[in-house]
Formats: sequence, structure tokens, C-alpha cells
Amino acid sequence: MTDNAEEKIPPWHSLLAGTSEQIEAITSDKPLTVVSAGAGTGKTYTLAQRFAWLLSADKDCAVDQILVLTFTEKAALEMQERIKKTVGDWYCRYPKDLSHLGRSVRFIDDAYISTIHSFSMKVIRESGLVLNIDPAAGIAPGPKEYIWWDDFAAALGDASASRLLPLLSGIWQERADEIFNDEFFIDFVNSYGPAMLAQTAKKASDILGRVR
Repeated sequence: MTDNAEEKIPPWHSLLAGTSEQIEAITSDKPLTVVSAGAGTGKTYTLAQRFAWLLSADKDCAVDQILVLTFTEKAALEMQERIKKTVGDWYCRYPKDLSHLGRSVRFIDDAYISTIHSFSMKVIRESGLVLNIDPAAGIAPGPKEYIWWDDFAAALGDASASRLLPLLSGIWQERADEIFNDEFFIDFVNSYGPAMLAQTAKKASDILGRVR
């Protein structure tokens, strides 16, 4: 039984590389597979092989059916390059057994590999009217984001709701107006300082954005 089972293993499976835990993650067929790993442990390497595995193991799987999200543009670019190289290498090593990968190699640039923010903007542009979000909305560049938080801190320092409201929209304007009219608000700002409060709000915003 063991000999027959081993003979049925496709030769291209020899392409898999990594620790037993990494290979388990790469080949997992569970609906949800969670991998927790620190920096420098081979997450990108493992995920690139996972991408190649899904395409190799399922001939009907296409590159645009797999979504890969990262937090930074640098990580997304690195992931794109690693995945492209891995899929190409697997196809070159076993062109007959993995002949269906030829299609994936040709259309690899159509793969959804991006930051969470970029993918979210793609969804908004395609479904903005359904989501009641302006399809023309965009991701604020770094310099513009810094200016926004500086203006936010200045508005807190001046205790000026009128200065802050133009920076907000919808329900957030109502909430800001309510907070600025709170009798303890001035004492709160004076106790912690507008710069510190703005910095804390920014960190909370970054964390909440990642949790979503």
C-alpha cells in the first residue's frame, strides 16, 4: 500500500521546499489556514509556493481567482516578483506535467497582488454606487496624509470644530461637533496636548484599518 501511494505522487511535488510546517501550509486544502510567523521566517517564500501550488494542483484554477493582500507597496512588489518567478520556475522544471501552468505564466500579471488599500479602492471603483461611496475617491498620498493630521492637531489645539469639520464627512462631522461641545473637552486636550492626541488617533486608525 505504501509503495503504491508513493508511486501516485506526481513528480512535480518534489518542487516543494521548506520546513514540514511550511509545506503543510502550502498544500493545505482546509477552508481556512492561519499561519503565524515572525520576520525573516520565510512568509513570502511560503506564500509564493502556496500560490504556485494552487495553480498546479487544480488545472481549472486561474491567476485572477487568487487574491494576495499585503500592508505595504514594497511587500506587494516583492510578492509579485516572487510569485512570478516561482510559477515560472515550476513550469520550466516540469513543462509536461504542469503544462496547464503555461496559461498562468502568460497571464500572471493579471493576478490580484496588492496592498489592502489598493484592493479596497478597486472594489470601491467597481461598486462605489452600490456602497454609497464616491467612485472618484482615492488613497491619500503620504505627504497629504501628514498634512491632514497636522491640521487635525491644530484644530484640536484651537478647540475649533469649524476648522475640523471640513476635514470630515457625514456622521464624523456630527460626532466631532458633539465632542467639541462637551464641557470636559478643553480640559482633556490641555491634559494630553493636541499633538499627542492626534498621534494616538492616527495609531488607532492604522490599527483599526488593519483589523478590518
